[in-house]
Amino acid sequence: EQTWESRKKPDIVMNLTQLQGLINKDPNGYLDEFKQQHRNYLSELEIFRLKPDKQNEQLGELFTFMSHVAPSFKSDYKDIPETMISLVEDHGSVILPDLRLKLSKALILMRNRNFLDPFVLYKLFFKLFRIQDKNLRQLAFDFIVNDVKSVNQKSKNEKFNRNLQSYMLLMLKDDDLTTAKKSLDIMASLYKKKIWANERTVNIIAAALESDRNKIFVTALNFFLNIETDMDNEEAEKEKAKLGVDLNMHKHSKKTAAKERKIQKQVKLIKKVRTVNEDKINSVFPAINLLNNPLKISERLFKKLRASNEKFEVKLLIMNFMSRVISIHELIILPYYGFLQRYIQSNQSEVTRILAYMVQACHVLVPPDELVPIIKTLVNNFVTDRNGSEVMAIGINSVKEIIKRVPAVLSEDYLPDLVLDLVEYRKHRDKCVVMAGRGLQNLIREIYPGLLGSKQRGKYHDIKAKPLKYGENVVLEGVEGAELLTLYENKMGVDGSEGFSSNENESDLKNVPCFKSSGKVDQSKRVDAKRFLTDEDFKKIRKLKAKALEAQKDPKMRKEQLEISDSEESSNDDEEKNNSEIFDPNKLVSEQKKRRFDMEERLKYKIENKSDRRKVAWHAGGLSNHEKERRKNYLMIKKKEQNRMKFKNQGLKGKRIKGKRKQSTVQTTHDKRKRRRI
Repeated sequence: EQTWESRKKPDIVMNLTQLQGLINKDPNGYLDEFKQQHRNYLSELEIFRLKPDKQNEQLGELFTFMSHVAPSFKSDYKDIPETMISLVEDHGSVILPDLRLKLSKALILMRNRNFLDPFVLYKLFFKLFRIQDKNLRQLAFDFIVNDVKSVNQKSKNEKFNRNLQSYMLLMLKDDDLTTAKKSLDIMASLYKKKIWANERTVNIIAAALESDRNKIFVTALNFFLNIETDMDNEEAEKEKAKLGVDLNMHKHSKKTAAKERKIQKQVKLIKKVRTVNEDKINSVFPAINLLNNPLKISERLFKKLRASNEKFEVKLLIMNFMSRVISIHELIILPYYGFLQRYIQSNQSEVTRILAYMVQACHVLVPPDELVPIIKTLVNNFVTDRNGSEVMAIGINSVKEIIKRVPAVLSEDYLPDLVLDLVEYRKHRDKCVVMAGRGLQNLIREIYPGLLGSKQRGKYHDIKAKPLKYGENVVLEGVEGAELLTLYENKMGVDGSEGFSSNENESDLKNVPCFKSSGKVDQSKRVDAKRFLTDEDFKKIRKLKAKALEAQKDPKMRKEQLEISDSEESSNDDEEKNNSEIFDPNKLVSEQKKRRFDMEERLKYKIENKSDRRKVAWHAGGLSNHEKERRKNYLMIKKKEQNRMKFKNQGLKGKRIKGKRKQSTVQTTHDKRKRRRI
């Protein structure tokens, strides 16, 4: 007979899943069963060590069981994770993939339950990266990224991050290529998720630019060139996911008060989510801006570029990165421009990208005499009659962009005459060359109108405007544009000590006369001398400067009223954003003539337009009567169709034809006989 105690505990020694659930609920009540399974685990482990390349399903189940249950007995069974780690270190490359994956998942589970030190597991997984197992590598990569993210979720753990980053730097120099690349990918992923978006991470990744291994080197270059775009795309996806489905406006249903309340509630919720997201936005500087020693990195890369035998795509990546670093940090690496000059040929396949990198590398501190040979090469190789109109337009646009970035180049000998010759291409027979010539003419009108003839200057220009010479600079007396803000406050009667409030009425910001930016203001009465300027002040200074610039170009603007609106603010902000963006190679290519479609392109165009037409909602609500009839079975509307056609034919017979008499509908006997003969 079974006792009460034996009936209370069923025989579940071999059913590990059920025993696991019971131990998690009552660890002390099932301690004996756990000890029995632990002895079984140790014996299976010893047997497995003798032949680690054999399949052992029971040991795999015991790994999973121990990882779930062992954290309940931390004090007495601390050696369980150590035995698993030692097994992986000794026989990791020999163990079968399925069992190795189970063992890795068991270790991850114990780390998630704080039964294992994270650094011990990180070091183990970096060793596992050497094994040729795609699933295992992906599991280890995802675990390290997610674990670092969870550690820094509530607050940044600086000590933990510094220790791990130091270890990552060592792994970058590891002999195994896969291990080094995975460490680089982990840091790039953590930067992208804004967990390690700091200067230290960027400079550790920059250390990979000195690597002799092509795969590591190219990965680091792609990080610096594309990380901002990737982060923006990820933020847009998160924003879309948080907002959820589109707002249901109940357009095709009956309008009721309850549905109206639901719509208003959804609108409030979406606005709330958007404001919370805007508050949580962490401003992150571009990765290239955080480099500690950009000049040293650029010089080493340039040395590598000159002696490189890599593919041309890799050379283009190096050129792109160097141009961005030179532009952002305003470096002076003079041999770089002569190196790019070799590739400025009209028959070069990637010449548009090379020209874009050349333009991007130009800034105010570049000596103009270094750019004169490049402009001459551009004109000689591109702006000639033996080239096509598109090639000529690219050459003129490239010269325009170089002059726009380095206006001091116009003070060099030979350049003014050359620019005037290029401006004459505004009368060319091809449209794209005409547009390029007019674009160059408009630029010269702004920065150096005295160079052009009286007819070419335009109606409104400042004849005294002239580009500054190389090294020349304008010294400001205070904050640039503060005198405009002072004049604005005097006109509006605003107290200079209070500044602008965010709740200022729009009616107070309108009907303000326009004035020149050259207005003299006493130093003691300037706004920036009286108080600290706020963000609102700087926004209004930007808008007032834009309005004053328009007034200089057009005297009629002085009579108009100055209206400061949100649209102007957004346009100014967009303009500033565009100035800091990367130079797009497509800006050098002018609009081309539309060539005629061939048969394949015509068919593709028709199919695309047909699919778009189907998507157009011609009317709100359900189907029209005509559409319903088209979807009906033909037998249902057969009679109706026959009657409609009969009445239609009768109406046509009865109509009088212009210039002829109405024909009789009565059939003659002669016609009847004729029909019989046929």
